[in-house]
Amino acid sequence: RSIVWRDTIVPLKQELRTDGVLSYGRLHAALKVLVAQPHSTAVKEQEVSEDLAFLAQQLRLLRSRSDGTSEVLLCRLVSSVLGGARAVSMPCSAAGIVCGALRAWADGPTDEDDDDESGDMQLQVEALRALAALLAGNLGSLSATERA
Repeated sequence: RSIVWRDTIVPLKQELRTDGVLSYGRLHAALKVLVAQPHSTAVKEQEVSEDLAFLAQQLRLLRSRSDGTSEVLLCRLVSSVLGGARAVSMPCSAAGIVCGALRAWADGPTDEDDDDESGDMQLQVEALRALAALLAGNLGSLSATERA
């Protein structure tokens, strides 16, 4: 039986291992698939945590190629996974990576960013929602500076 979560994440990790970099288009497509699917309870909690951290890390690296829509998708995925019926407790390292990305997106664009303000606002709102879901179940997993 196929598990959509793994079937979506594993090729991304393989691409990163073989090519040294992820294609933004493939990452965006994977996020669309993951957001559209109900979160699978067949995937272990630790695997979900590591995968969310992996996706957040890759999106931050590819930020210059993004218009913000992939970040919005990841925020929705985090909200869905962490705010769902199955509570996911994230290890400190994964929670820190995801929290750092969400905080950066919640803070809004930098001065050099002069893109669509409505898109920026949508990203900020989605990032705040995802932060709320993250903090609700994982506040203890974050370092003191990340909790501040």
